[in-house]
Amino acid sequence: MMKLARACLVFPLLLGVLVGIHLLVTKTDYKRTCLQVGDETLEARVAETPEELERGLSFVGSLKEGEGMLFVFEKEVKPVFHAGPIRAPLDVAFINEKGRILSIERLDPKKAGELHPALGRTRYALEAPSGWFEKKRVKAGSRIKGNRRILKNGESCIAEGIA
Repeated sequence: MMKLARACLVFPLLLGVLVGIHLLVTKTDYKRTCLQVGDETLEARVAETPEELERGLSFVGSLKEGEGMLFVFEKEVKPVFHAGPIRAPLDVAFINEKGRILSIERLDPKKAGELHPALGRTRYALEAPSGWFEKKRVKAGSRIKGNRRILKNGESCIAEGIA
């Protein structure tokens, strides 16, 4: 009887650990593409499925300089972003169907409950490290271009000359 009780306690714990490991491994496996943001090239993870759009950068440690995450919505929407469980501040650019930035908002993990709605109909949103847009002189009205090419493992925008 004692062995059965112990097994009933250990099995759910083991199952929880395995599910957690699975989620951590699968949550960061995004397609990647290169974007031209003003005069700069940005390598972006692409979130386009409902699960990827919901998850965003959760479980991704942080973004390095020159990295971002592109959210691709099925149609133009008015999304609302929040910092959620991110570890470092981010900026999010809301982008219309034509690739023009409508607005840029700062997402601060210290203010995780703060909501940041898009100012207009948005087809894409692009997250980058906090201050990246300002440092690169990218602002509302700037244009984002992409070549829709998905990078293969080991490829990068800079090394491959893709932009």
